[in-house]
Amino acid sequence: MAADEKIAFIGAGAMGGAIARGLDESGLVAPGLLGIADPGEGPRRSFEALGAASWSDAAEMIAEFDPATVFVAVKPQILDAVVRPLARPLAGRLVVSIAAGVTIAALEELLPESRIVRTMPNLPMQKRLGAAAVTGGASAGAADVERAAELLG
Repeated sequence: MAADEKIAFIGAGAMGGAIARGLDESGLVAPGLLGIADPGEGPRRSFEALGAASWSDAAEMIAEFDPATVFVAVKPQILDAVVRPLARPLAGRLVVSIAAGVTIAALEELLPESRIVRTMPNLPMQKRLGAAAVTGGASAGAADVERAAELLG
């Protein structure tokens, strides 16, 4: 993984926040290279305290921050509403979904031009003690799956 690669999170709740904090704590991603988009002021403030950039709007984050990898960490029931408008801004990017129960086929339908990796992590990720299954979609190459696994490792 490139040392200067920007990593972004759409959603910084319990699971997305745990992964982002784990990345920060591990030193794998420098705080200035971590971006968070969440409508809640509380989650944004907690990541700003770590030195991460934050936005209330995911489209603005993608346009201004230009991340290479984007974790989609929103509840499955709002995934469509949150992600569908981002199909064009996320085109060509590695998108790692942690949405439980949302298939790769459904993600690829929502984001047809993105490289999709699906994972099922657990909350101990925040302390780098978690586990995650990782699998790639049709447009994700081996390097994409490896990158997601490295970030989750």
